[in-house]
Amino acid sequence: MSRNRAARQELRYAGPPSDYIEDGEYLVECIRSDTKRRIGRLFLRFQVVEEGPWQGKVTFKSYNIATNGNIRPQSKYYADWCRVHKSRPSKKGIEMSPRIFHGRLFKAKIVTKHLRNFETREAIISDDTRYSLVEELIEIYPRS
Repeated sequence: MSRNRAARQELRYAGPPSDYIEDGEYLVECIRSDTKRRIGRLFLRFQVVEEGPWQGKVTFKSYNIATNGNIRPQSKYYADWCRVHKSRPSKKGIEMSPRIFHGRLFKAKIVTKHLRNFETREAIISDDTRYSLVEELIEIYPRS
Protein backbone atom coordinates (compact mmCIF):
# COMPACT_ATOMS: atom_id res chain seq x y z
CA MET A 1 0.00 0.00 0.00
CA SER A 2 2.76 2.48 0.84
CA ARG A 3 4.34 1.76 -2.54
CA ASN A 4 1.19 2.95 -4.32
CA ARG A 5 1.07 6.08 -2.19
CA ALA A 6 4.71 6.89 -3.07
CA ALA A 7 3.98 6.34 -6.77
CA ARG A 8 1.04 8.77 -6.62
CA GLN A 9 2.97 11.59 -4.97
CA GLU A 10 3.25 14.69 -7.08
CA LEU A 11 6.66 15.70 -8.32
CA ARG A 12 7.55 19.32 -7.67
CA TYR A 13 10.36 21.56 -8.85
CA ALA A 14 12.72 22.01 -5.92
CA GLY A 15 14.13 25.29 -7.20
CA PRO A 16 17.75 26.31 -7.57
CA PRO A 17 20.34 24.83 -5.18
CA SER A 18 20.78 28.02 -3.13
CA ASP A 19 19.55 31.58 -2.70
CA TYR A 20 20.49 34.30 -5.18
CA ILE A 21 23.04 36.77 -3.84
CA GLU A 22 24.48 39.57 -5.94
CA ASP A 23 28.09 38.99 -7.04
CA GLY A 24 30.67 40.37 -4.62
CA GLU A 25 32.69 39.75 -1.49
CA TYR A 26 30.72 39.07 1.70
CA LEU A 27 31.31 38.09 5.30
CA VAL A 28 29.89 34.58 5.66
CA GLU A 29 29.69 31.91 8.36
CA CYS A 30 29.89 28.18 7.67
CA ILE A 31 26.69 26.69 9.10
CA ARG A 32 26.93 23.05 8.01
CA SER A 33 28.45 20.52 5.64
CA ASP A 34 27.03 17.69 3.55
CA THR A 35 29.07 14.84 2.12
CA LYS A 36 27.79 12.94 -0.91
CA ARG A 37 30.45 10.24 -1.14
CA ARG A 38 28.51 8.22 -3.69
CA ILE A 39 28.92 11.04 -6.21
CA GLY A 40 32.23 12.35 -4.83
CA ARG A 41 31.07 15.78 -3.61
CA LEU A 42 31.38 17.73 -0.38
CA PHE A 43 29.24 20.81 0.19
CA LEU A 44 29.90 23.53 2.75
CA ARG A 45 26.85 25.72 3.45
CA PHE A 46 27.44 29.37 4.26
CA GLN A 47 25.14 32.11 5.53
CA VAL A 48 25.77 35.80 4.83
CA VAL A 49 26.22 37.55 8.20
CA GLU A 50 27.16 41.09 7.18
CA GLU A 51 24.38 43.63 7.34
CA GLY A 52 22.60 44.45 4.13
CA PRO A 53 19.95 43.12 1.76
CA TRP A 54 21.61 39.68 1.54
CA GLN A 55 21.95 39.08 5.28
CA GLY A 56 20.66 35.62 6.24
CA LYS A 57 20.81 34.24 2.68
CA VAL A 58 22.39 30.80 2.34
CA THR A 59 24.83 29.67 -0.34
CA PHE A 60 27.38 26.88 -0.72
CA LYS A 61 30.85 25.87 -1.86
CA SER A 62 31.27 22.51 -3.57
CA TYR A 63 34.38 20.35 -3.55
CA ASN A 64 35.25 17.24 -5.54
CA ILE A 65 36.36 14.38 -3.30
CA ALA A 66 37.21 10.74 -3.97
CA THR A 67 34.33 8.32 -3.44
CA ASN A 68 36.54 6.35 -1.03
CA GLY A 69 36.95 9.47 1.16
CA ASN A 70 40.63 10.08 0.43
CA ILE A 71 41.63 13.73 0.04
CA ARG A 72 44.40 14.45 -2.44
CA PRO A 73 46.97 17.22 -1.79
CA GLN A 74 46.11 18.76 -5.19
CA SER A 75 42.44 19.28 -4.29
CA LYS A 76 40.80 22.60 -3.43
CA TYR A 77 39.38 21.06 -0.25
CA TYR A 78 42.89 20.12 0.91
CA ALA A 79 44.11 23.69 0.28
CA ASP A 80 41.17 25.31 2.12
CA TRP A 81 41.33 22.80 5.00
CA CYS A 82 45.08 23.49 5.47
CA ARG A 83 44.45 27.25 5.46
CA VAL A 84 41.79 26.92 8.19
CA HIS A 85 43.85 24.41 10.21
CA LYS A 86 46.99 26.57 9.73
CA SER A 87 49.08 23.48 8.95
CA ARG A 88 49.19 20.40 6.78
CA PRO A 89 48.13 17.00 8.10
CA SER A 90 51.01 15.58 10.14
CA LYS A 91 50.82 12.12 8.59
CA LYS A 92 48.92 10.03 6.08
CA GLY A 93 45.51 8.87 7.25
CA ILE A 94 44.69 11.91 9.42
CA GLU A 95 40.98 12.76 9.34
CA MET A 96 40.31 15.99 7.44
CA SER A 97 36.82 16.63 8.78
CA PRO A 98 34.71 19.49 7.40
CA ARG A 99 33.70 20.26 11.01
CA ILE A 100 36.78 22.49 11.19
CA PHE A 101 34.86 24.99 8.99
CA HIS A 102 31.69 25.04 11.14
CA GLY A 103 31.03 28.29 12.99
CA ARG A 104 33.96 30.11 11.39
CA LEU A 105 33.74 33.44 9.61
CA PHE A 106 35.17 33.95 6.13
CA LYS A 107 35.42 36.73 3.58
CA ALA A 108 34.07 34.94 0.51
CA LYS A 109 33.81 35.76 -3.18
CA ILE A 110 30.26 34.92 -4.27
CA VAL A 111 29.28 34.53 -7.93
CA THR A 112 26.00 33.93 -9.75
CA LYS A 113 25.32 30.81 -11.80
CA HIS A 114 22.32 29.59 -13.78
CA LEU A 115 20.80 26.13 -13.97
CA ARG A 116 21.70 24.26 -17.16
CA ASN A 117 19.63 22.27 -19.60
CA PHE A 118 20.38 18.60 -18.90
CA GLU A 119 20.66 17.59 -22.55
CA THR A 120 22.33 20.61 -24.20
CA ARG A 121 24.28 21.86 -21.13
CA GLU A 122 23.31 25.42 -22.07
CA ALA A 123 22.51 27.86 -19.27
CA ILE A 124 18.82 28.65 -18.79
CA ILE A 125 18.88 32.41 -18.28
CA SER A 126 16.01 33.63 -16.12
CA ASP A 127 15.48 34.97 -12.61
CA ASP A 128 14.01 31.61 -11.53
CA THR A 129 17.10 29.63 -12.49
CA ARG A 130 19.85 31.77 -10.99
CA TYR A 131 21.63 30.87 -7.78
CA SER A 132 24.83 31.86 -6.05
CA LEU A 133 27.83 29.94 -4.84
CA VAL A 134 31.07 30.65 -3.04
CA GLU A 135 33.82 30.66 -5.63
CA GLU A 136 36.67 31.37 -3.23
CA LEU A 137 37.35 31.75 0.49
CA ILE A 138 39.44 34.93 0.44
CA GLU A 139 40.13 35.42 4.13
CA ILE A 140 39.67 33.34 7.29
CA TYR A 141 38.80 35.11 10.53
CA PRO A 142 39.80 33.66 13.93
CA ARG A 143 37.10 32.18 16.15
CA SER A 144 35.80 34.59 18.73
